[in-house]
Amino acid sequence: MQQRKSKIFVLIALVCMFSLAFAAHETSKESYSKGETISVSGECFDNVSISISSLGRQIIGQDIACQNSAFAFDYEIQFYDPVGIWRIKSLEGAKEDSSTVSVKHVRESQFYLITFLSPAKESFYRKEMVNISARIQDAGANVEDAEVFTWLPTGEKVVLAHRGEGVYGIDYEISANERIGPWKITVSAKKESDAGVFGGENSTTVRVDKAPIIVDLVKPNTKGFSLGTDIEVEINVSYEDGSTPENISATVFFDGTETEMAGQGNGIFTHSIPLTKEDLGIKKIIVTVSDEFENETMLVHEITVSESIFSLAMDLAPYLVAILIVLVVVAVVVVPRFREKQDVSSLAKRQKLLDSKVIKLQTDYFTKGTLSKTVYDKKIAKYEVELREIKKKLKIR
Repeated sequence: MQQRKSKIFVLIALVCMFSLAFAAHETSKESYSKGETISVSGECFDNVSISISSLGRQIIGQDIACQNSAFAFDYEIQFYDPVGIWRIKSLEGAKEDSSTVSVKHVRESQFYLITFLSPAKESFYRKEMVNISARIQDAGANVEDAEVFTWLPTGEKVVLAHRGEGVYGIDYEISANERIGPWKITVSAKKESDAGVFGGENSTTVRVDKAPIIVDLVKPNTKGFSLGTDIEVEINVSYEDGSTPENISATVFFDGTETEMAGQGNGIFTHSIPLTKEDLGIKKIIVTVSDEFENETMLVHEITVSESIFSLAMDLAPYLVAILIVLVVVAVVVVPRFREKQDVSSLAKRQKLLDSKVIKLQTDYFTKGTLSKTVYDKKIAKYEVELREIKKKLKIR
């Protein structure tokens, strides 16, 4: 048993060593100049994929046949290829090896003066259109019909179209999921003529930032709300180019609570917020929208929530009932008693006045003799009738 385990271990070790030996490659040298040929070779079991890139920019990719347990690949460095550190990767099944070489200019590869006409600004958003444009000249003369290339943020090499007067360019829309950060835009040119092969290269760096998502607040379109109503929130979402983001999410934050908004299709999202007494005052509705690539936008809408007439009446109802009861008590009890006191006082004053008039009447008739008997009898009868009525009312009270 022990011998069997030892044999298995040795076999596994040999397989691993054998596999590792066939995963490696080598280059003819470590430093090259434009116009020279890079030679990559190694041992193999199966076909090998070779890829060469520089700072993520694709130079070439090719599948190489494995012949007699070996592979070989040659690539002539073009004048339009970028200078710098190149990474060479060889992939055979799951086995991968990588190495680096440096590529430098030669005199002829720097003949052309390449001047960037655009981009003019230093940063761009995802989903934004970028115009890459450059003029190529040789000793002040425009260079026409050259092979001109640039590299997109994805690393893809693309041709710049000839636009005349030595100008070459391309329009490129940055994808929504492009890597955030610096993008080194390199423009390289090559042209063959009777005088020889010449080229040029220049680079500029811009920054790629997250795409702004446009959030149009359809509802609410007012800022004043009353208790007893719901706030209907509706937004319309798009990128700056008018396209509708895919796999997008929208949330609304109100009074300490964040809620997912309901998608209605075509970039439309809705949500309903019921108002409670805790919402009285100045509040903020915060809408946050993000896509699957972490592009995000926030929108803030400030509102004022106040009491409605109905809710105010309901709140004041107990106080209104109490006031009504007081008024009823005053009307039924207090006012009549007050009026009664007022009436008694008035009757007493009238009685006193009539008594004084009777005395004066008697003085004028009996003592002074200034009144006739007819006048005296008429007036005294009138006073006595009124006095009897007053005494009768005061007695009842």
